[in-house]
Amino acid sequence: MGTLPGASSGAAAPPPLRYCRAPALRGLAAARNRAMEMAAGDIWLFLDDDVVLEPDYLAALLRAYAAHPEAAGISGVITNYRRPGIAYRAWRAGLADARCIAAPSRSGPLP
Repeated sequence: MGTLPGASSGAAAPPPLRYCRAPALRGLAAARNRAMEMAAGDIWLFLDDDVVLEPDYLAALLRAYAAHPEAAGISGVITNYRRPGIAYRAWRAGLADARCIAAPSRSGPLP
């Protein structure tokens, strides 16, 4: 394993990832329970696909656990935001040069 992209050469390598495909699991809670069974370590962080962490979130989380070793769980502040428009999301996804971007309309799916 190498260092994180953009990290200095002295940065620690990221932890190894393990993938589990279990079609019999039903729902997010069951999937997270399976992940906790498979995980090693003392702190787990679950993120949904619409979560964007502040750059210092992980460091702040680890500092909070170090300051409160008796804590069973610690959470950050969750801020709702207006979802960016499709053009911005396409640009972030690397589709800036696409000639056409199609999205479902408010009246229903595309034909």
